[in-house]
Amino acid sequence: QIFVESLVPEGSAAMTRTIQEQDVLVKINNQPTLRMGLAKLRSLVLGQQGSHVTMTFRREGTNGKLFYEVDLVRGSAGYVKLLMRCHAIATENDRIKKIMSMQEIKIEGLVAEKEELIRRSRERLNQDEVQKLEKENLKNKEEAEKFAQLLETWKEKAFKLEKMLTISQNNMKSREEHVNRIEELDRDRLAYVSELERRFQEEKQIQRTVQAKLQEDLKKESLARSTA
Repeated sequence: QIFVESLVPEGSAAMTRTIQEQDVLVKINNQPTLRMGLAKLRSLVLGQQGSHVTMTFRREGTNGKLFYEVDLVRGSAGYVKLLMRCHAIATENDRIKKIMSMQEIKIEGLVAEKEELIRRSRERLNQDEVQKLEKENLKNKEEAEKFAQLLETWKEKAFKLEKMLTISQNNMKSREEHVNRIEELDRDRLAYVSELERRFQEEKQIQRTVQAKLQEDLKKESLARSTA
């Protein structure tokens, strides 16, 4: 059985707020982990940064066994933290855009409603009442201008958030390229070490062959001397 020994702070597993220490990993991408070799386990858990892996865990409790499934993002804690920040910025930006759209609709509706009311009032009311309605309309226009100013403020905030999102995405791309370069260098290093190991074994085998041949020649020479 594979137990959760500890969680990396701000890592993908820790950010789920679900996985706990001593929980048992039972499946990876719907493949049971029982009797699974270490190489197979590593191949399922590790992968390209930013990709997803689904894990199923079991937790022992007073009410019996609890099984739960989580979707994790592959990558370092820094990468996951940056990804979460980008997601939060995008969510906040969408929320601001909805508010802006609602305010625009409200302003347009308010102005149209009051203008229609003034038009109808002029047709059937006396001048004093018309002037009163015009004052109310002026007040509503001032309120509409305030809404418009508020809308401009929200637009500026949305622009700043989009700029932050672009910067964060560029940082993420740069970090990912750096990680890919490190992984490439690590693969080259492993290949180099493997080649050195192969050459060492070949050299060792050659030395053994030469040593065996020398020992055989010595035995033959010794036998020839004793016979003579």
